Amino acid sequence: MASCVQFAMKEMARILVVEDECDLLDVLRDILTKVRHEVFCASGARDALVMYRAHQPDLVITDIFLPDESGLNLILELTRTSTVKVIAISGGGSEAGVDFLDCAEKFGAWRVLTKPLRRDQLLSAVADACGDARPYPAATHRSA
Repeated sequence: MASCVQFAMKEMARILVVEDECDLLDVLRDILTKVRHEVFCASGARDALVMYRAHQPDLVITDIFLPDESGLNLILELTRTSTVKVIAISGGGSEAGVDFLDCAEKFGAWRVLTKPLRRDQLLSAVADACGDARPYPAATHRSA
């Protein structure tokens, strides 16, 4: 798997984004590609596993609630079978006293972010995951 570190030639991370809300998926892809990341997209856990195997991304950003299978299962599968870092995203909340973002961390997520995401928050988490200490360009708008 390629390193997630930014090189002098502006080589950036290969990132798989898993999100079933089309508008949010488009926004996340736009934010990440504008700072020169290579982005692959999936709208469900099964497609995400296929995309992961095909492209071997450096980082996976996934929603917890997906239409075909739980994002928690995806996180567990990815972290059990690889060393990829996973950032879990969700609108938060809990059911029957279960905090899903807390579960994501227990299932192996490297970091969790609560929706609505802010551009600077997303890019900071991506930079941290990739070991990139350089700041990204200033945000032109505040939320993802």
